[in-house]
Amino acid sequence: MSEKPDKLTFAAIGDLHVKEDRTLSFRELFAELSTKAKVLVLCGDLTDLGKPSEAELLAEDLRACSVPTRGKSYVGGSKPLEIHFFVSSRIW
Repeated sequence: MSEKPDKLTFAAIGDLHVKEDRTLSFRELFAELSTKAKVLVLCGDLTDLGKPSEAELLAEDLRACSVPTRGKSYVGGSKPLEIHFFVSSRIW
């Protein structure tokens, strides 16, 4: 009898639109998702305006995530800022 392969559970969330005013934190959500999934995929607009300060706030919240995370977002005005995140417990 062959063994069952391990399941790989993904969690996906999109369009977070993290803002500088810090009206909403995703830290608790990321921590909870870490207990449910083995990989977290971030989709859509991760920040509101593509500012580095917004990306820093998101990175702070992502420290609560203990699973590998991958996200990519193109946002901004006439000169879009590309923000890449690769977070894992080994890096953070």
